[in-house]
Amino acid sequence: CEGTAIILNQVTHCLIAGCTIRNVGDDNGNGVFVAGGARNGVVGCDISDIGTHGIHLGGGDERTLTPAGNYAENNHITRTGVFHKQGNGITVTGTGNRVSRNTLHHLPRFGIMFYGQNHVIELNYIHHVSLETMDTGAIYGGSLNWLSAHGCVVRHNFIHDVVGRSGKAGRWLAPYFAWGIYLDWTAMGVTVTGNIIARAPRAGIQDRKSTRLNYSHGKLSR
Repeated sequence: CEGTAIILNQVTHCLIAGCTIRNVGDDNGNGVFVAGGARNGVVGCDISDIGTHGIHLGGGDERTLTPAGNYAENNHITRTGVFHKQGNGITVTGTGNRVSRNTLHHLPRFGIMFYGQNHVIELNYIHHVSLETMDTGAIYGGSLNWLSAHGCVVRHNFIHDVVGRSGKAGRWLAPYFAWGIYLDWTAMGVTVTGNIIARAPRAGIQDRKSTRLNYSHGKLSR
């Protein structure tokens, strides 16, 4: 299909499990799109060759901080962003959602991108990402919306080979301008703990404009 393969729109307790989703999506089409609702899951799916994002996980109220409890767990995602190079492995928005135990690799931009509040991003294995873009990272949070990327927890993820690629002065540069965990713009009250990061060209963690952050018990190496 040219659009999104599976859409869960304002539903509750639905589960997409053990599916193979491939060769779908255009420059605005995803593998799975969870739009609102509560306690919905995408679990154990193989997702590849997607026009934009592998999974877009939304839900929850950003103003009342009501959590959705939607989750993406134990999925294998690769080769997203076939048409739209801002395409990520998983994009999570809203409030109170979870991204855990996923394997994400060979992606043009972020492995995981988070907006909204009070998400948990844990125990993911992310490698060989940011293959076609710069100013990027394996896990990225923040936006120009001042309600975004507050109170999230990024813990116990294993990240390596964040590349970064850019055209400059008529030639391509790689590795270039990329980080392991990138906290940008409005990320506040974010806890980053217990992550292992190797081979990120600029640094393991980038805190660009954030406040009230807590880093602990991580390991950084080149």
